[in-house]
Amino acid sequence: MSDNPQTESAPIDESLEQAPSFTLPTVGGGTASLDSYLGQRNVVLVFYRAFW
Repeated sequence: MSDNPQTESAPIDESLEQAPSFTLPTVGGGTASLDSYLGQRNVVLVFYRAFW
């Protein structure tokens, strides 16, 4: 553990490829595109399998 209050970054695996572009419908009736978040922030996408 470091005394430095800054967050330490994990090493980046250079062999990983960029995710393909896609667009999904939102709950509000619009759409969300992965490309719209490129370079802005980290993205976590979770799919829940459920029956409503």
